[in-house]
Amino acid sequence: MKYLDGSPITLGDVVQVPIPKGTAKARVVMLGETYEHLDIDKGFLEWVKAEKKLNKADIVVEWIGRNPLAHNDPRYAPVGNYMFTAVDEWVKKDALTTRSRRRLRAARSARLSAGVRSHKVPPGPTVMHDFSTPEEALAAFQRAHGERDVESAVEALNFVRAATADLSAKLPPGQVPTPDEIAQRVAERRDEYRKMLHEGGFGKGLNIATCKVISLVERTEEVARFTMTNRDGNMFFSMRVEKESRGWRVVLGS
Repeated sequence: MKYLDGSPITLGDVVQVPIPKGTAKARVVMLGETYEHLDIDKGFLEWVKAEKKLNKADIVVEWIGRNPLAHNDPRYAPVGNYMFTAVDEWVKKDALTTRSRRRLRAARSARLSAGVRSHKVPPGPTVMHDFSTPEEALAAFQRAHGERDVESAVEALNFVRAATADLSAKLPPGQVPTPDEIAQRVAERRDEYRKMLHEGGFGKGLNIATCKVISLVERTEEVARFTMTNRDGNMFFSMRVEKESRGWRVVLGS
């Protein structure tokens, strides 16, 4: 593959990519002509190959630094850190020195060694998310699915309702579980969900990461409910988000 000026495109090249407010730097991580790639997210790579998303004349780039297309608009699914782009006159190789390239490669190797892109990480989300609003909580849940980030997916969920239902089903009518019992069951539910994602992955059905919010149909001080649709617009469902002591979280099973 070649740039418009005839120079070859190489994996790891830093390029200037056009965005609405100018240009931003990104790194070439996959080539459409051969599907050769760098060490990128396994879930994303499998999706690209399975769905044949990458055209022969296109490349995949990974943003360097802050994602310039990131947003908090609840009407749209959050964007990931990878982007497909055609190689046209607007995509230009950035003039980096050899020393800069070495620093970038060393930094990437350090991140991979630290397990940033691996599911084998200690408990706790790999990225800190904002749960101050129901919209941010839902976006964090979608982002975790898009990035196949197990701990962030667990962190974005509210297990209280499911845990309470589990315990109430075993009690005589009129009795309610104690706060300590609920807290213990919540911890068990978290572990069960974490194990399910580690062993079974994020599934091959509805991809919540690519779904879009259509409307906010319910909003109180403690509850929000969104109507959403899948990427093709032929399936509709609702997602419930509730406020708890840690902030807003998506309700498990909603």
